[in-house]
Amino acid sequence: MERHNFTEEQMQELRSNPFTRSVSPTTLKFTDEFKDKFWELYVKGIQPADIFIELGYNPATLGKRRIANTTCLISSSRVPKSVSESDKDKRLEKAESEIRSLRSELDTLKKIIALENSLKRRR
Repeated sequence: MERHNFTEEQMQELRSNPFTRSVSPTTLKFTDEFKDKFWELYVKGIQPADIFIELGYNPATLGKRRIANTTCLISSSRVPKSVSESDKDKRLEKAESEIRSLRSELDTLKKIIALENSLKRRR
């Protein structure tokens, strides 16, 4: 399949979008802000072509293949992060709870040892 190259006019149009990090005849790179906004809209169920339109890009300029590839790249880079962030929050809450529990047990053990030592001294 032949690669779609951007014309000089298309590159100028793409450069004028604040979400474009860089553009060449064969490559379009997006800012991190674009990727964040794209992902935010994508998980809400908005179609990729509609997201590009909303973020100021002309789908006809980009082409279906580039839109599909961009969607795939952003999705594959974001899914593990969002899952891991959720997992991190859950693990952090669990760890904090465990720390509180262990501190409580430690305090109880210290009291038992202190009581035992005081009883030994009395004997």
